[in-house]
Amino acid sequence: GTSATQQISPFSPPEMSDVLTWTGKACALGAVSIGVSGALLTIFRPRVVRKAPEDTLETSLRVRSVFTALGYGIGTTAAITSYLHSAGAADWLLQFGPWGRFFITLGCSTAALFVTLGVPQQEPLKKLVAFTAFNASIGFALSPIIYIGGPLLAQAAIYTAGIAGALAMVGVTAPSRRFFFLAGPLAMGMTAVSLAGIASAFFPASRGMSFVHLYGGLAIYGGYLLLDSNVMMERARRNKEFDPINESLTIYLDVITVFLKILRILLEQQREQERRRRQGQD
Repeated sequence: GTSATQQISPFSPPEMSDVLTWTGKACALGAVSIGVSGALLTIFRPRVVRKAPEDTLETSLRVRSVFTALGYGIGTTAAITSYLHSAGAADWLLQFGPWGRFFITLGCSTAALFVTLGVPQQEPLKKLVAFTAFNASIGFALSPIIYIGGPLLAQAAIYTAGIAGALAMVGVTAPSRRFFFLAGPLAMGMTAVSLAGIASAFFPASRGMSFVHLYGGLAIYGGYLLLDSNVMMERARRNKEFDPINESLTIYLDVITVFLKILRILLEQQREQERRRRQGQD
């Protein structure tokens, strides 16, 4: 699956006079949790997952526990993102510039990630605390996106819920190792998308590079969501030891990244519409 340390830098806030209240922001970000965790937990009931002949009740319960952890992680991240923004964390973070924000948030999230992975599942309280700290580190990185406004965040959350729910459903209900062949092509695609992102940073006027970075990145992470769900299902079927929180981490990061990609695409579309409207007025 994807490397769990892959992150995306927060967006710089656009100039908007109609920023919503704290309650509106929290509801908008909460849509991510409601959409993703609600859809997935409804879809992946034991009776659905047990369609494959090699599956058992234990496999079904393992899968359900993974998506419970995923729902908890996304919900916690949404709540912490809103709280940290209202507490001024976004303003503090934005003063460091893009590269400063990237290294600060990458350092915090990577440290919290390895702590979470290192805590054994036999210590559930410590595991939950570590996982919550990791969610908080992601929420800290995402806190500046609240400036974008509730309607756009809610729209991105709805799209993310639909895409993530559909792809995860296919990945979990597919036969064993059905999508393992995607690992190589996705790695090559990730390299191409990363190069396009670097090129668009040096040549911001290149719309082609920006298109590849945004839409290609969305396709790549959608593919990783499919692959990681299939890998998780295979581990639920075969592994003697199974840690639901650890297994949810790659899917969690896939969902967050898909959300950010969709949000960025919606932002670009909104700015393009505003540019055309200004040109029409001129």
